[in-house]
Amino acid sequence: MNHQARGSGLLPWPARLTSPPPPLAYFGYTNDMFERDTEVWLQRVDNYLNIMGAKIEPDTLRNVMDMKANMGSFAAALKDKNVWMMNVVPEDGPNTLKIVFDRGLIGTTHNWYISRKDPRLSDKENLPCIRKKNVTTVPEEHQKC
Repeated sequence: MNHQARGSGLLPWPARLTSPPPPLAYFGYTNDMFERDTEVWLQRVDNYLNIMGAKIEPDTLRNVMDMKANMGSFAAALKDKNVWMMNVVPEDGPNTLKIVFDRGLIGTTHNWYISRKDPRLSDKENLPCIRKKNVTTVPEEHQKC
């Protein structure tokens, strides 16, 4: 079935990555806000790579996680880079995954928290813990969370 026939209003890939998706108004965003956010992230990525590009070894930047993805504009700015991008939308904010998905990107929601620094634990044990919610297996070292 054609995506237009279902009424999604989404453009085909890759045009949908930079075009405002239909649910923007539901989240209180305008097309101008979407386009500005996309442009800001394109500029940020370009500036970062202009400054740091010579110091980044080829094929060493592969996995990137945006822990406050909002509309997914950071991932959109990395479209032409050889990286895998995970968009994470915090559970304590608006669930904008619909916008991320409508752009043709991947993502999830998550609730990150950092354990209190316990002086009896090693630095490795004081690393942030992942809350066990909607996870089928959790490594043994994180089960204390």
